Amino acid sequence: MTTSGRSGGEGRGGRPAAGASAPARGRAPRRAGAQGGSFAMGMLVGLLAGLALALGVALYIAKVPIPFVDKVPARTPEHDRAEAERNKGWNPNAPLAPLGAARVGAAPGAAAPAPPADAAPAAAAA
Repeated sequence: MTTSGRSGGEGRGGRPAAGASAPARGRAPRRAGAQGGSFAMGMLVGLLAGLALALGVALYIAKVPIPFVDKVPARTPEHDRAEAERNKGWNPNAPLAPLGAARVGAAPGAAAPAPPADAAPAAAAA
């Protein structure tokens, strides 16, 4: 021991001297190979695992039959012609028209609405 009471590896204040290789207090020395990987390696493994899972789900969804596709019969040209004939005089705003107003786009051959009973004598008097 020295006369000042310090050991050979300590500097002032009990701290290790510069260049001393003594481990810090409270920490165990690191063993070589205690941690085998790194953050980048973990990210890479996680990314590859996620991509593999997404690929598996996409392939499964692509192979599963689509429901309701075969249950609806295919449309034929006859169906299209019949629907076009039904919709020929269709007025989407017809329900919004006032009750007494003549309907524009009424079915061909339909009679015009009769005038109100009050209007007939007034028209004759004029």
